[in-house]
Amino acid sequence: MLKVTSILKPSIKVLVIVLCLGFCIFSLIKNADPYFNTSKLPKLQIGDLVLRKGTVLDSSIITHLSKSNYSHIGIISALSPQIMVTHATTDDELTHKDAVVTTPLKVFLAKAFAKKIAILRLNFIDDEKAQLIVDKVKQKLGYPYYITGDKNSPKKMYCTTLLDDAIKEVTPEFSLQYQHVNQPIFKGDYLFVEAFFQIKDKTLLYQR
Repeated sequence: MLKVTSILKPSIKVLVIVLCLGFCIFSLIKNADPYFNTSKLPKLQIGDLVLRKGTVLDSSIITHLSKSNYSHIGIISALSPQIMVTHATTDDELTHKDAVVTTPLKVFLAKAFAKKIAILRLNFIDDEKAQLIVDKVKQKLGYPYYITGDKNSPKKMYCTTLLDDAIKEVTPEFSLQYQHVNQPIFKGDYLFVEAFFQIKDKTLLYQR
């Protein structure tokens, strides 16, 4: 006759193995770093541009309308004690929503915010001009985020126009093409991130 213990022993072994595996997986998830590992990046400079495709619905709409891989952009505004990005955003900072903010790069590129990533360097911007551009961007910290299809509106303040305005103040010949959109949600002329990615005189430092 088959003993009950002979059936239970293998079952107990399986249960122990399953519990151990579950504990290991839980530990990995618990200890996983939610932030982007910036040590993977090449050496960055003040004024480098950081592009990403966001994870929310708005980002998908923007990438679809602009036929681009990217929906958001910021500028490297500090290198130490950690690399920082200044940008006009709606949701990166829980305490400062819909505003121009400065965010650690490791947060800006975290999986919670970024599906795709690119980092650009504008070759026609030297170190001195880059610092001037960043200074002008920082002057807008705290300004409310405002997206509009009126490209001449003095109120417009979204990620691309923040940088475009600052660059043009330092380099007046700089010019980007707005894209006309006629959709239920978006109507008017918008400056999409793809306009920056299409700049010819640039170096693509990183892409993922």
